Amino acid sequence: MALGEFTYRPGRGQYLDAENVGLLGHVLAFGDDDALLERLQAYRHTGRPGYPVSTMWRAFQIKYLLGIRFNRDLIAQLQTSPALRSVCGFGDVIPHESAFSRFFARLANHQQEIESIQTRLVEWIADEIERQKKAGTIRDDSPPLGEVTAIDSTDLPSHASIRRKPHTDPSARWGHRTPKFSLSANELFLGYKLHSVVDVNYGVPLVDFMLPANESDSPQLPKLVELLKDTYPWMEPRCVVADRGYDATSNYVFLENQKLFSVILRRNTDRDGDIYTLDGRPRCVGGEPMQFVHTDPHHGHLFRCNPDGCELKGKSPWLGPSCVSEHHEVPAGDPELLRKVGRLPRASEFWGWIYRRRQSIERLFNSLKHSRLLTTHRYLRRRKVRLHASLSVLTSLMTMLGRLTTGDYARMRWMRLTMSTVAQMPTMRAA
Repeated sequence: MALGEFTYRPGRGQYLDAENVGLLGHVLAFGDDDALLERLQAYRHTGRPGYPVSTMWRAFQIKYLLGIRFNRDLIAQLQTSPALRSVCGFGDVIPHESAFSRFFARLANHQQEIESIQTRLVEWIADEIERQKKAGTIRDDSPPLGEVTAIDSTDLPSHASIRRKPHTDPSARWGHRTPKFSLSANELFLGYKLHSVVDVNYGVPLVDFMLPANESDSPQLPKLVELLKDTYPWMEPRCVVADRGYDATSNYVFLENQKLFSVILRRNTDRDGDIYTLDGRPRCVGGEPMQFVHTDPHHGHLFRCNPDGCELKGKSPWLGPSCVSEHHEVPAGDPELLRKVGRLPRASEFWGWIYRRRQSIERLFNSLKHSRLLTTHRYLRRRKVRLHASLSVLTSLMTMLGRLTTGDYARMRWMRLTMSTVAQMPTMRAA
């Protein structure tokens, strides 16, 4: 094989050009919080004076914004990039890896302050959306933030060693998740689940909490809705979208009492032959699903027999030559009809259109995993894993707000903030 077929690739460093420096600095400006920094500053130093807490806080935000997995990799990037050091506020001396570990452990004591930053960022995003709607950047008929929300959970594995008995994370539990590279229905994993509420129109994460992986999803729906309303009293949610994991009669009744439309995929649990199809259509006397016509505010949902008839057409004198029977369904006051037919009729095209927008929460989870390190961490115990998840969500909100305020609404959900890559030595090729 000739030498010309090879390319010499030395170690690579990264730098920030003027555009990236400006964008990163602009995004980082939204993550500062005086209350958090004041709490961190109050710790008493027992040895040499530490690094400024604002500088360390910015370094951790940059770690998540740029998707740098390990502290040692963050240190390497800071050492090779003067512009990155300048954005953080470091001089020529970079903290040791142990200093970053101690700062993270200290930061885990201030989960409440970090969640308050998330709340403030969501409020800023809502105000910026309304401002840009008035300015014409965003369509003026776009819904306000939080009008239609999606609820779901995603797996958050622990870094515990499962070969040790007992395993090394006592607060983690075994749970089920959909396998990525297997044909089986589910697989076991050790860790936690992040339960979230996301706006489906803009993809903005609104509230979340973390539980051990063995906690089921369905009972968390009322807790998430109540947390949403308590956190943002100004928000006016109208509809909640969820997959079949939240298909429980109690959830429909709860949402009905909260005056919220439920768009929840129904599970096929009725094995005895239910008169209602999975898409909420009653069956006629011949066993064929009826067609949804429209909703009458006084009489409920109108269903009509299929014009082509069913197997009884023409066979029974009382049916006549054609099957033209009609039927109204009134879900109000009937929990089972709320589940099977829906206040917002399952059989309508509008229901299907809203449910398809549930992909916004799946897209957010994918972004958190691939661009914000959600499932790539080395932390043990609930408080540290919870802080890791919060930093992942927090930096996503910072990126969204940064893009909005720079007029980049089209790429509001684009999470990647990459640095340009250059070789430390010129690439050598054979002539």
